[in-house]
This record gives sequence, structure tokens and C-alpha cells, in this order.
Amino acid sequence: MKAIQFLVVLSISLTLVSAAFAADSIGVPSDFPNLIVNQYGETAPGVLIGYFGSYNSDYYVVLDQSGYPLFYSKTDQMSYPGVMFNGLISAQGYTYSNPSRAKGYTLKDETFTVVDSVELVGDYTFDIHDLKVLPNGHALLLGTYPIPMDMSKLVSGGRPDASITGNVIQEIDADKNVVFEWHVIDHLPVLDSFHNLTAQSIDYAHFNSVSIDPFDNSLLISFRTTSEITKVSRSTGEVIWRLGGKGNQFTFIGEHEENAPYYFVGQHCIWRRRNGNLIFFDNGNIQGGGVNPCDRTYSRAVEYAIDETNMTATLVWEYRNTPDISTPSNGRVQVLSNGNVFIDWGSATQNKASVPIATEVSPEGELVYEMFFDSYTKGARLQKYLWNSPDLVKSQSFQNITSGNTYNASQAGATIIVDSLEGKINNGLAVKRHADAVRFPKFTGPVPQVLIERETISSFGIKDILFDVNFDIDGMDFKDPNQMTVYHRPQEDSGIFSPLSTYYDSQLKKLVVSDASCGEFIFTYPDVQGLPIAPKIKTPADMSAVSYTNPVTFEWAPGGLFKSFHLQVAKDEGFTEIVVDEPNLTEFKYIMETVEPLTTYFWRVNTTNDSGTGEWANASVTAVAPEITVTTPNGGEEWRKGLSYFIQWDYNMDDEVAIDLYNSSMFAKTIATVTGSQAYEWEVDLNLRTGSSYTIKVRSTADDTISDTSDGPFSITK
Repeated sequence: MKAIQFLVVLSISLTLVSAAFAADSIGVPSDFPNLIVNQYGETAPGVLIGYFGSYNSDYYVVLDQSGYPLFYSKTDQMSYPGVMFNGLISAQGYTYSNPSRAKGYTLKDETFTVVDSVELVGDYTFDIHDLKVLPNGHALLLGTYPIPMDMSKLVSGGRPDASITGNVIQEIDADKNVVFEWHVIDHLPVLDSFHNLTAQSIDYAHFNSVSIDPFDNSLLISFRTTSEITKVSRSTGEVIWRLGGKGNQFTFIGEHEENAPYYFVGQHCIWRRRNGNLIFFDNGNIQGGGVNPCDRTYSRAVEYAIDETNMTATLVWEYRNTPDISTPSNGRVQVLSNGNVFIDWGSATQNKASVPIATEVSPEGELVYEMFFDSYTKGARLQKYLWNSPDLVKSQSFQNITSGNTYNASQAGATIIVDSLEGKINNGLAVKRHADAVRFPKFTGPVPQVLIERETISSFGIKDILFDVNFDIDGMDFKDPNQMTVYHRPQEDSGIFSPLSTYYDSQLKKLVVSDASCGEFIFTYPDVQGLPIAPKIKTPADMSAVSYTNPVTFEWAPGGLFKSFHLQVAKDEGFTEIVVDEPNLTEFKYIMETVEPLTTYFWRVNTTNDSGTGEWANASVTAVAPEITVTTPNGGEEWRKGLSYFIQWDYNMDDEVAIDLYNSSMFAKTIATVTGSQAYEWEVDLNLRTGSSYTIKVRSTADDTISDTSDGPFSITK
């Protein structure tokens, strides 16, 4: 195999190749990495976008295939940059509505100007691992939040003060409203994780990829530390199936049996192809707090044929580098326009200049391209996109348009039959088929799913025109052309889309619309029907007790797509004495500030979406006196100086508590003050006296009368 090799030594000046770059030339810094590119065969068109370095990258870059930098930046916060379906580049950054902290992504156009942003809603921490801005204008975002959990009740050696990383997925509509929210903790057992479950901080699922299944509009989610791919219904929020990991529901066919039972581990970047197969990057290991479920030492790109009826996953393709590459974290695969597969080897390049940054292989698995660092060893992340390129548009134009004539723009995938027009004799039509998705779409009525390709028809010298148009849909990602509807808006990139009367001509194999006018056309199919499922009650749990000294926070979890919730709180089970009546809530919690002592409250919440309003979810809670109960140590324990032990207590308040140590009923010291936990790990002081008359007192720092002391003394020994 003969390679065409380029050594790109970047001590030159760059002439920028796009109108996006205003300067005629810029100098390349001396620390910009030198690159080596080997090309062995035909590659797909595109540019490479990503970063050199780590998450806080040394350089954010756009490269041509020879490694020549078309753009670079050392100042942009571009962790995990990617090109969305609509051609906008995502950048981790500050948002318009809350510039004080990063809660999402900014979106930049081809001039690297910020034109939009998407952000998490609610008190979650923004997760950089994935973002999908969908062709219908919705966005899928990831977030995390801490969940206190007593792991000593679940696993030997588990900590009572453990903090589980909760993962949340939000679907945001074009108006930045949440329409779907899903929490992994409600669906996947913690014990299914390969993470170290005896740690204090446990990233038990760690999702890193989310996408829409084009066959039924469900979610496909990759969880690294459970090593599984999970399919979730957007209609109900329920898990449809689990592939891989401890909860695997599939039979694997044609796999490497030496890797059984966990054929893929720590995977990233899942996609469902047009043929129904799943393709993704299989790391083969878990790094950072994970317990590797296998001893495999190589990573690969892998593709499975998925049979969701017989629940089988058949290995149909894989690419394993020669020599083997082990990627502890990150890694991506992309199917390119010519069928080639682009593989980013993630963190494998860190401290290993001999490992390729990325490779491109043919559908047959033949290596056609690879890129290396010459000596740089800080790592990289690159993806390949057909971006900001004339290849994204196929156009055809016509002059001297007259009524009654047909204009076949076969290159642009449309045939136009002019019904009427008003305009000059010297006029024309320009017809363009775009390979990227529409930007900033909004809709009248329910939002459909939208295909990536779109059409624009514009005119000059024409004041008014009506035409019928047949759209070629051969090769598009659709399931049933009879379910497709063409939408239209008069201006490209702005305005509201309205549906056109559409039918599929099975003989022509085209979508046909009548009485259309110039503008932008998109191809849609119905989204899943959102059932107004009753939410899941979270806190306070049914028939639980809370302190009347604190406000009561009612929280629930939505089940599937939603628009709003209705919360009612009453003093009677029949809801005749209502104290809270809040319709049209768009968040999943409500704080009731005023709480009457020794009162039982009944509360209920329901869901409203495009399908109507669902049934109530009901619960009750009783406001009782504030209470603290020390559970450990509680008499008879022997704790050795210099070793660590857990002090534990139950309480029904939100107040900060102080932990005091007593010896023979005499105050010895305050060990700590704690908020939001019911356990504290204490290393017994070396300077304490040995003795058998120690007790622990836990008290509210706001009210010392609210306290409890160990039922019996415990000992401190050498």
C-alpha cells in the first residue's frame, strides 16, 4: 500500500480560504503542533474540526485534509466542539440569559459569530459530552446533579455518605422550553454499574452520547460506566431495551467469544444508520473510577445489525487498528458521505506520538487516511464534516420563466410546473437542494420530525408566482414516504413553517405539492405522540413526614413528552380545601412556603401535552415537629484513634446541623457542621483520651433545642 505523505510544518503564514476569515493572513504560533498525514486511497470530502490538547484545549482548529489549518483559536471555550445538522458549530460557553455561568452551548455560524445558544433548564450542572441540535429546531442536552445515597445498604464497604452522579437528559424546543426530561436514576439500577461502588463519589452511569432513533423517534443513549446502550421511549419515558452491560437483553451473534459476556465496554458516539444498524466506538475499557469488566487491551469501531423483535445483535463490521490502539477515554466514529468511516482515537494519543489522531477507512475496512502528531503528545479530538462547502448545495437555475411551462431541476431534486406568475420578461428561478438542515425553524401546531435535506426556490424579476412542485426524495432518511409532509416558509433561515398539502406519487417516487410559492421547503414526518402520563412522585414520598419549620418542596418526574403540569395541595383527601392550585407549571417542583404544624397535606399533579391532560398522581405528607435521631454511634461501639468512622443520624429538616462530642456528659468539641447529609466521616483525633464514656450529639445550628444524643456511650481506644 503506497502512501501519499504530508508533513505539515507550521512556521508559515496562512491565507484563510473562506469569507468567514477577514484577515488576509495570520502567523502560526511556534507551539502549534506539527502534523503528519498519510493518504492511501479515496477519502470523503470534508474538513476536520476539533481541538488539540485537553478539554480546556490548547487550540481549537479547523483543518483541511492535508492538516493545513483554515482556522485556529486559543481563546474560544470549545470543549467537545461539533457541527450540528444545520451547519452551526457548537461551543461550550456562556449563554444570553445567564452570562455569569456556563449552562450550555453557544452556536456559531460560518463566520464564527454567535447566532444562538442552548442551555439546561433547572438546577443542573452542564455536561459537555454531547449536544444534538435536531433538524426540527429542538435540542438534546445532558446534565448532572449529585444524589446523596447510603451505599452501605447496597454493597459491602459502601459509604453512607456516598454521592451518586445523577444524569439528566433534556429536550428543549425552539422557544427554549423543556418538553422532555429523563433521569437515569429512575430507570437503571446503581448496582448495574462497573464503577467502584465503595467510593465516595460514584459516576455510576456516565452518559456520553445521545441521539434520536430515526426509525421510531426514541432516544438512544450511551452509558459508559454501565457499558450499555439504552433505548428510551420519548412518548412514555420508559426503557424499551438495554444492549450490553449487566442488564443486557440481547443475544450477540458473530462476536469474539473471548470477550464474553461484555463484548463492548466504555463505548462512545452511537448512531443508528439508515440500514438500521448501530455503529459506535468501543473503547474496550473504563478509565477513572471504573472497574474494568474485561481485560481487553484494544479499542475498535464496531457495527451491529439490531433485531428488536428477536432481540439479537449481530456483528457485521468492525475496524481494529494494526497495531492495536487502546483508548482509555473519548473516541468517536462517523459514517461519511461516501460510506467511509472516520475514527477519532480519543485519548489514545496522550503521551504517544506514534498513535494516530484519526483514521478514515473504507466500508470494506481498508485504511485510506491517517493523521499523526509529529511530536505533540497532549491529545486531540477531531471530527470530519462537509461544512461551509459548495459541495453542500446542488443548484440549477432557469431564465425567462413563463406560466404553464415545466422546469426540471433534476440536479437540485425538484420539478416545477408554473401555474401563474406576475413579473418581468427577463426573470428567473434558482432551485437549490441543500445537504444540511434548516436553521431556526418554528412551526404552527405540533412540531414534526424533519429530515436533514431541504430545498430553496428563489426568483428574480418575478413579483408573484404559484407553482406545483415534485420533490425527489430518493436517498433521504425516511421510513414511509406516505407519512411525509412538505412544510414551507417564505424566507430562508427565518419565519414560521406551515404545512403544504402533500402526497406521495408512488410511480414517480416523488413528493407532490400544489400552489406553492418561493421560499424554503423542508421534508417532515410525524413525531411520536406524547401520552399525558401521570408524573412519578419523588419528594415528599407518599405518607412521609416533614418538619413544619421548613417549607415543603414538592417534586415529581415527568413521564414522556409534556407541555405543562398542574399541582394541587389540599388539607383533605377530596381536595375541597385547596391551599395550592398551580396550573401551567413548566418545572418539576414547587415550594410551599407556609406549613401548618401537625397537618396532613394531600397533593396531586398531572401532565398536559398535545394529546390532552392525563390522570392525577397522588400522595400525602404530614407536617410534624422537627426531629433528629442519632443512629451511629448509639452505644457499645469501639472506635480507634487515627481511624475513620461514620457518624449517622436521621432528621426531617433542611437545617445545618452541628456534630458535638461529649465525654462523661461533658462537652469535648464540635467535630463538624454539615448541610444536606445524614452521615459524616470522622477521623478520631489522636489527642483524645481513651475512654468508654463518649457520646455524640447532633443539633440544629438554627435551634439548639432540636437535637439528639447517642442512646448509650461508645469507646475510644488506642
